[in-house]
Parts: sequence; C-alpha cells; structure tokens
Amino acid sequence: MKYKKLVEEILKQCLDHRMVTEAIYTTEAKVNELAKVGRKYFLCALIPSSSPSTANTVNYGFTLVCMDVISKTEDNTLQIQSDCIGILTDLISEIKFKEELDLINDPIFNVFQENYGDFCAGAAIDLQFEVPSTGACDLPFN
Repeated sequence: MKYKKLVEEILKQCLDHRMVTEAIYTTEAKVNELAKVGRKYFLCALIPSSSPSTANTVNYGFTLVCMDVISKTEDNTLQIQSDCIGILTDLISEIKFKEELDLINDPIFNVFQENYGDFCAGAAIDLQFEVPSTGACDLPFN
C-alpha cells in the first residue's frame, strides 16, 4: 500500500465514526492554526512521524489526535478526554479489522488539556503501520 492510500484510509476511518465531524492530515505546527473556536468538533488530526524502513518493509508512523473545545462556562475537560479516548479506541478497533492496514504497535493514549489553541482538550495516540517494500524486481531501474 502506498503512503497516500494509507493516509486516505485512516482519514476515511475517522470520518466514518459518527462522533467525528472532521479529519485532516497535517503537521504538528499547523494543528495550532486549525484548532479554532467555531470549527466543527470532534476533530481528528493525523500527523506524520518518523518512518523507518528495512529491506523488506516500511513502517509508516503517525500521531492521531482527537480533540474538542473546552466549555467557557464549565470545565468539561475530563469528559472531552474520555470521549476522545473512546473515539480513538473505536478507531483502533476498526483499523485492526481492516486486512490491508497492518498496525504493528499497541497504541498508548496521551490525554491533553489546552495544547492546541489554548482551548482544546482531547487525547492522542502514536500509530505504526508496516507496509511491504517494493521488491528488487519492481524497482524502476535498468
């Protein structure tokens, strides 16, 4: 599976979840720009990370962030974090059932408060996918 198809498939899984209203592929720096009051939430952001490779495989790494806006009238941070962990758990379960997506790590949840735009809370996980690399016969060389 090519990198672009992998990203598209993960984003599709996010958007298929009934609670997620938007899923984007972006960088860590741009998440701060995207997290704004008035944006539709729950927002999932797929952020690329290091992708080591071997002779036979490429491991594509991502951080998947799920977030919502903290209420101005009451502190609902813990509820948002709980909801985001639930959404990410659902997504991991769905991804594991997809035969073409080979998740090779056990994701660890990290909750946050006021990380993005100072008014968002949520949870994040690191994902590693293993994809077979191109065989020597398929390389575009003479």
